[in-house]
Amino acid sequence: SFKRIASGAHWATIAECAFVSQPVLRSFFAHKFVPYFASDAYYSKHVHYPKTVDSISATEHAYRAHGFPGCVGSVDVVHMPWDAAPAVTNRLFYNGRKGAATYVSVVTVDNDCIVLHATDVGNGASNDKTLILDDEYHTALQTNTLYSDYKYDLLDASGNMVESKGVYTICDG
Repeated sequence: SFKRIASGAHWATIAECAFVSQPVLRSFFAHKFVPYFASDAYYSKHVHYPKTVDSISATEHAYRAHGFPGCVGSVDVVHMPWDAAPAVTNRLFYNGRKGAATYVSVVTVDNDCIVLHATDVGNGASNDKTLILDDEYHTALQTNTLYSDYKYDLLDASGNMVESKGVYTICDG
């Protein structure tokens, strides 16, 4: 049923597939599902970026297999609609480039689309480059020697193996 929700299916379709009424389904979704997945308990249990050489290597290995050695995540800003935003707030802080009011979060996933990190929610008018400055994971990638000293091999223009170090993430990719 949750796969159908994610695909944008109508409540009637989901209720029929789940063999429950729409009111029961909506109540469960609003009062149990959303609060749990939005809770710190869920986030701290299931969302974490690689913090050991072994976990960095495992994350990087998947990207290496696709031609991105040294990569440890894919990052982008996710805009979430804010339909009930006050008009003044809309214009000043929350209107994104498409003119609609949104909240945003910088979200980093691994090559299997498992969320590694997400920032606190910010206002939709913020620039991606500004938002990432408060991203714990990307700050660690730049300041922690665990990431800056991580070594991997690249090929130069002649096809020779060259050692490189320092991991990175890809953006909008």
